[in-house]
Amino acid sequence: MITFTGKEPWLSIPVEKLEWGDLPSEFEARSKAICVLALRQYQYDAYLRTEHWHSVRESALKRFRGQCICGKNAVDVHHLNYDRKGFEHPEDVVALCRSCHKIWHETWTLQARESLELTA
Repeated sequence: MITFTGKEPWLSIPVEKLEWGDLPSEFEARSKAICVLALRQYQYDAYLRTEHWHSVRESALKRFRGQCICGKNAVDVHHLNYDRKGFEHPEDVVALCRSCHKIWHETWTLQARESLELTA
């Protein structure tokens, strides 16, 4: 199985400037890289409708045994970061119940606002 670390040079090149030679040389890795690049171009709401995301989501729900970090049933899978969108590692996502997911977003939004106010 081929995995990417997120530090591959081709991930930092804008897709419109990417050349065939920038991708990995071996066929299987090159094919996977093309798929990752295609996924990374989706708008986020469209990305959440892809077969790939459904697979990532199901894997996360299994890994967390269908439970949120608070102990309730998990219904959402939340990205902790978007650095590897399209080739998420297990540690990039967490299973949450709807309440914790809402709190997570509210807390993050509040922290972001406070951070912006401090730098202004």
